[in-house]
Amino acid sequence: MSKKTLTTAFPELSLINFTYAAVSLTLVYLTVNITGGPASNFKIIMLVPVVLCALNCGFHPTLFVAGISGGIILAQDSLAHMDAAIIQQDLALIFATAITGWILARTTHLAKETTQSLAREKQNLLTVLDHLPMAIALLDRDNRTCYYNKQMAKLTGYPAADDNLLLTVLTRTLQMNIPSETICERISQGLPVDTKGWVLVNGKTIHICGKFCPIECDPGNQSTLVLIKDVTPEIQLEEVQTHSQQILEVLDLAVIYLESGRVQIFNRAAEKLFNTQASDIKDLSPREIWSHLGFKPEQANVLRGPGVKNLELEVKNKYLLVNKVILHSSTGTINGELFLFNDVTRNKMLEKELNKASTLSAVGEMAAGIAHEIRNPLTSIRGFAQLILEKDDQKTIAEIKPYLDMALGELDRVSKLVTDMLQLAKPKEPVFEKLNWNALCERVLKFATSEAQRLDVTITYAFDPNLSPVYGDAEKLTQVVLNILNNALQACAGGGQVHLKTYYRQNTIHLDITDNGPGIPPDDLEKIFLPFYTTKDDGTGLGLPICNRIISEHQGSINVDSSSSGTTFTICLPALDD
Repeated sequence: MSKKTLTTAFPELSLINFTYAAVSLTLVYLTVNITGGPASNFKIIMLVPVVLCALNCGFHPTLFVAGISGGIILAQDSLAHMDAAIIQQDLALIFATAITGWILARTTHLAKETTQSLAREKQNLLTVLDHLPMAIALLDRDNRTCYYNKQMAKLTGYPAADDNLLLTVLTRTLQMNIPSETICERISQGLPVDTKGWVLVNGKTIHICGKFCPIECDPGNQSTLVLIKDVTPEIQLEEVQTHSQQILEVLDLAVIYLESGRVQIFNRAAEKLFNTQASDIKDLSPREIWSHLGFKPEQANVLRGPGVKNLELEVKNKYLLVNKVILHSSTGTINGELFLFNDVTRNKMLEKELNKASTLSAVGEMAAGIAHEIRNPLTSIRGFAQLILEKDDQKTIAEIKPYLDMALGELDRVSKLVTDMLQLAKPKEPVFEKLNWNALCERVLKFATSEAQRLDVTITYAFDPNLSPVYGDAEKLTQVVLNILNNALQACAGGGQVHLKTYYRQNTIHLDITDNGPGIPPDDLEKIFLPFYTTKDDGTGLGLPICNRIISEHQGSINVDSSSSGTTFTICLPALDD
């Protein structure tokens, strides 16, 4: 380790300083010896090294005055009792005295500079603390404030100069969710405390979160650092997000939001529409998501495209109107894809019903005209056939009777067709009354018993004994049930089974008529309620359209579910409150 010298500790004491001092002392020595003057002359001569040292140090006033003062004081005390010979022997002591005076002056100057520097640093630190976006306070061991910045003064409403603000006042002013007693207890245990609260500033609610941190500024002297942050923007953002989520949950519109290929939003309407929970698809890729929801691959490809607006897709026997919105960030990058699904199945069915009604109306008008035109000729032909059968010429009658019977049968069929056409075109006004639905169905079963035996079909039933009554026309409703039941018997003739079931659901009375026949092909299923459409050789194609019209008059509906294992017709009618 290098030895530390006076010149390394004080750089101003360079070699040239000592050179000046040596020259000065030499001048003193020569003056005294040459002149042999009195000691009083030495008082002036001894100041030379001090002056030279001061000049070399930049003539600092403090150093100069201190050096002169120190030298003179020591010199006056010594020279009063010394003569020139003694002075020559003590030049080293005089030189050391001058240097000591300079060192004292320099030390005083450094101490002053250090004090000023610390004051500047303290002021800079306070300025920084006042401009931080956070309220800061320092509490002493008695939980009184030693310091708090401008932000804390703004929140509490107390001036920053008030150093007697107690912790209890602070927590009460900021409406903190933890009592001051609890905070003090935890701080005394050396534990930090996290709090939340709010305060009114100029009539505006400011939400805050705070942290009380026990610290030791001096050994054995615990203080508490209080940090309070304004979290109003975060709280407002959370509220907006909560409100948005609540709105999404009550919307009838199904909403799906994908971000980075993962589901971020899958609202309640989407869960209901697709019969899927959000948790079931949260880890799936986009391709897997659309497949899981029932979309065909070609439909999924369309959804991944850029332009999806008012796109109508059929998914799982539902008609969906799809809109897609691509969400961008402020920089233009894509954040995610928002899909909106509107279930328009009911509207689509109503549209079909409207088209069907329009077609039915047109057919009805045409049928009415045709029926009137052919009814009279049919009556005449039937009358002539009956006259022939009444003749006495038994031989002739025996020969032509089979043909006449066939003619009469065909005439009866045509007559029924005309009757059905008239019923379709100009139906009779229904006569509504309170009906026991189970009793009506049981009466229809009695009518169909002989037909079931003829076709070798077993009929079973399960009727709800607590079923509510319905309001309707008994004759017309009997016609509907009997028509659909006869169709079911014919569909499973030769050892088949037909089951009838009544039940109540959602303020509606239901009757299921199920057969285990071969089912209705999908192409035919959409046409069975169209007039004159039939797959039977002897059918007119007017039975189901008439049934559908009657049930519509009763504010009900007929639904059909068919597969290769059988068909179920469900008649739905509004329940009548007892």
